[in-house]
Amino acid sequence: MSRIYEKIPADEDEQPPEVKSHQDESAWSEDVDPGYETLPGCSLLSEIQPITEADEQELEKEDPYMFIKPSLPDEPLLNNNIVEHRPKLRTVLTGRRRVMGESGIKLGPLDFRKLEPVTTSLRTKWGNFINPWNSWTMPSLSGVLKWKLFSKNNRAIPNKNVLDKTLPIISPNLEEWKLPPHSGIRVSWLGHACVLVQFDGITILTDPIFSMRCSPSAHIGPKRYRKPPCDIHDLPNIDAVLISHAHYDHLDLPTVKCLNARFGSKLRWFVPLGLMNWMMRAGCENVIEMDWWQENGHPDHTKITIAFTPGQHWSNRALHDNGWYLWGSWCVFGPNHSFFFAGDTGYCDAFTQIGRRYGPFDLAAIPIGAYEPRWFKKPQHINPQEAVQVHVDLQSTVSIGIHWGTFPFGNEFYLEPPKLVKEEMANKELNPDDFITLNHGESRLLFEETLVDNDRSSISERSTHMEEIPQDDESIGEMTEEIPEDGGSIGEMMIEDIPQDDDDISFAESGDDKSMII
Repeated sequence: MSRIYEKIPADEDEQPPEVKSHQDESAWSEDVDPGYETLPGCSLLSEIQPITEADEQELEKEDPYMFIKPSLPDEPLLNNNIVEHRPKLRTVLTGRRRVMGESGIKLGPLDFRKLEPVTTSLRTKWGNFINPWNSWTMPSLSGVLKWKLFSKNNRAIPNKNVLDKTLPIISPNLEEWKLPPHSGIRVSWLGHACVLVQFDGITILTDPIFSMRCSPSAHIGPKRYRKPPCDIHDLPNIDAVLISHAHYDHLDLPTVKCLNARFGSKLRWFVPLGLMNWMMRAGCENVIEMDWWQENGHPDHTKITIAFTPGQHWSNRALHDNGWYLWGSWCVFGPNHSFFFAGDTGYCDAFTQIGRRYGPFDLAAIPIGAYEPRWFKKPQHINPQEAVQVHVDLQSTVSIGIHWGTFPFGNEFYLEPPKLVKEEMANKELNPDDFITLNHGESRLLFEETLVDNDRSSISERSTHMEEIPQDDESIGEMTEEIPEDGGSIGEMMIEDIPQDDDDISFAESGDDKSMII
């Protein structure tokens, strides 16, 4: 990128006035952050060679308003008669983030929205990550004891026979999973924060956990009261896994090892800062570690961009490593659709910033459970009312509720989150169908496109299956007169005539599990 200079007259008795940049000084920084783009050829104002009288005469003959590209002298001269149209610092934030990964540097699309100020990740002087928002309060040990010992438990989780009716487990259509849809977004809820999302040729898994407990031990700790709807070997080919933070219900070591054993280095893991070494020790090789607002991609899906964005939570694996690992949310952008995954979060200004920079989203996975009691859970878990506000902040077309109905984390009634979501959508005069909840294992295909106008191949294929084709010229003429001249009307007419296959699936619910929490 070459710099632009303009020649201006200079008074011999006066020093050239200091030129102030019209740009925001906060957008400029020294060359210390790989997220900033270094401009080649930049030099200090004092290092620019002045224009001589001979140069001026030669330039005036060609073009008196011609821009001049300076050369660097052996010794800096102070009395310049040119002014640099950029600040003196050598780097500028262009709105494109550069992130190093195994596939090299990934540049996100240049978007002026990315020049707006956003909240970046924050560390203490010891290097531990902390939340930058005033709405955050770190949970204390005394608060945990007060919650466990004195707060009223309203979960009322029934036995398995009742759960099979009120919160059924549906066997997924494994054949349908094998390939992403030709159009639209297919989303499948596998329990808690684990979502299988397929669109634009890519298949993504979020915060996978297939263990019965989310704990360092297989014998103690929070236990599922709804089993996973499938096993790991039932999953289709996974291109990417998004990890929101390091807590055991979102980063499960047995699940990570099983996924890595099945897919190996072909599976790309996207994790927050600080988790690279943990993933390597677990045997994963293809790992991309990212900070808030950084972007990267997938080598096999070059049209996909993945961005790591903020959230209000915390992250640790033990008592001594609080703040070692960052936490956050994820955005995935394809050529046709976009997806947002909130992970685990309390409500904060981050979602307004994400919506301004990356919105609107076609689909957002937003937590709606584990929010009671509010005096303890509010900083770290949003409730259904706040989830609807996140849906609005993100400018999401359709949102799906996650982080509920699987582990006994909150004190609210186990079926309350979906009910409150619908009530809040109605209170805000929003379409209740724009914020959905699914049963375990249930899939939903969103934004599927119908037959396009210029899909002549589909129309010709349809015509080969017509039972009766008029043979006489008279009938053919009558039929031709009924066909509209525009191709769009032809497409609309043919859609209704195409026979629809009976795709109704009889889902088999999972068998008994004697280890369920009663």
